[in-house]
Amino acid sequence: MAPRIIICIPAYNEESTIAKMVIRAKPYGHVLVCDDGSVDMTKDIAEALGAEVIRHSVNKGKDFALRSLFMRAKEIGFDILVTIDADCQHDPSEIPKLVEPIISGKADVVNGRRLGSPEMPLSRRIGNKFLSLLFKTGVEDAFTGFRAYSRQAIDALKVEGRGYLVDAWIMKELREAKIRIIEVPVSVSYTIEKRGVLAHLSKIINAWISQTVERKPLVYLGIPGAIFFLGSLFAAFRVLMIFQSTKAIAIGTAILFLALLSAGIFMMISALVIVVLKSLLRSRS
Repeated sequence: MAPRIIICIPAYNEESTIAKMVIRAKPYGHVLVCDDGSVDMTKDIAEALGAEVIRHSVNKGKDFALRSLFMRAKEIGFDILVTIDADCQHDPSEIPKLVEPIISGKADVVNGRRLGSPEMPLSRRIGNKFLSLLFKTGVEDAFTGFRAYSRQAIDALKVEGRGYLVDAWIMKELREAKIRIIEVPVSVSYTIEKRGVLAHLSKIINAWISQTVERKPLVYLGIPGAIFFLGSLFAAFRVLMIFQSTKAIAIGTAILFLALLSAGIFMMISALVIVVLKSLLRSRS
């Protein structure tokens, strides 16, 4: 008996590409689209071509789109779930390449690796490779949206990541759950890359920092803030000692004292605010 395959496509304002993706994906399984608050014809086009569409009233981000897709897929029932982005970067004809290792029992997740593709812009190669290592995902390309999952793998997921980083966090979750993951090379097609290497790296590093700080504010803000505060006390002591012995103010050390004191207090207060806000949000939910 052939496995039941669901192809999940998160989409936001993709009216120019969604038709091609739905048509090319339909031969391989049930097509499920999450229209994440689009203001164009994405939903209407996908439905007209026979896809099942989940509609978000407002744009919530890829993480919410994937959660909605996974939840609906569980309601329908499936053996293998494939995710693919709606922007035509990936070729749905390569879906069999991703699902075959799961059917044969070689893996529970197959990650479409783009890094070997000559079409991938240099900035994306460098950024994706760097953050894949930083996240310790165990894969070379943690940011691809083209993957196949077994039911066991989907059941193990909480999808805790947010926005731009959700694909990497999924890989991190699966690795920590000891899910069997392999990678296969896939083709990729990009429009002209408008951002340079530094701009691309800046975006993903800033997103990663905000995500980690939000998860562990005391570790990433509170402890460094306390260290800075203690450093400011040492600097203040040095200023006093120098003044007592020379009757002169050590300007450089005084500036260092003010900088460390300000940074330390700001970071510790920020950590406490984040902890309180997280506690309030948890109590309301």
